[in-house]
Amino acid sequence: MDAVDSVFDPLREFAKDSVRLVKKCHKPDRKEFTKVAFRTAIGFVVMGFVGFFVKLIFIPINNIIVGSEPPLQSSLSLSPFPLCRVLRVSLAQLAKLKDLQDGEHE
Repeated sequence: MDAVDSVFDPLREFAKDSVRLVKKCHKPDRKEFTKVAFRTAIGFVVMGFVGFFVKLIFIPINNIIVGSEPPLQSSLSLSPFPLCRVLRVSLAQLAKLKDLQDGEHE
């Protein structure tokens, strides 16, 4: 019986503590909710800026360590918008293909 009690006693204690916690919890009022939501939004913005500046600092360091990229891509790598980079590179690749095709027809 002691073996069974040693397994179920922690579970009973956990259940009692959980019930006590749920009974003490309350629904936040409008003021408390807006305060929590505002602080959460501030946290998201701050973490976004930290990530942006860390990325902005480490791009040149990474280029020095790994080696420089071709001139077209090195100027585009500073763009904070990846989609712009992809579109510009794609347009540059299309221009190169057009130049190659024009060279074959001559």
